[in-house]
Amino acid sequence: MMTSPSAQLTRQLIELMSSARFEQALLMYSEDIVLKDVFGLPHAHEIHGLAELRNFYAPLLTNEGARMYEGLQVRNLVITETTDPDLAIAQWDYVSSTSDGEVVNANVIVVRTLKGKIVESIDYHNHITRAAASGALPGLLAELGAHYAPETQVQGLLEA
Repeated sequence: MMTSPSAQLTRQLIELMSSARFEQALLMYSEDIVLKDVFGLPHAHEIHGLAELRNFYAPLLTNEGARMYEGLQVRNLVITETTDPDLAIAQWDYVSSTSDGEVVNANVIVVRTLKGKIVESIDYHNHITRAAASGALPGLLAELGAHYAPETQVQGLLEA
């Protein structure tokens, strides 16, 4: 039975995100949230503070990029409580329906809470399948191609 505050908040966050209630989800984060997107593309990144997180979610808040969340299902949700009641680990699959069929997107987050708010989240999402589910895969692949093009890498070395 899930009893820790962190596990409860983590479950609530996943429920809000999967039902496209992004404004409500943002209310769960502390003003000084640190969110680490470990598998972010084209590179990992960190978000510091609620204002920066709101900017990151801006496309979802204005319905741009929200296609992935239309009819989204959560499957295989497992929330693991730890000996620290302020820390929980969640793993689940988002399942999106597209014109080509289902897209299954594996996710893991490590969430730390304090006083009823999420203060830290370390996120491991499959951004390729997220882009496929949202219709943004061609743009992401182009961005990755430009970011990792050999001439870009050589130019970066020359500037170093």
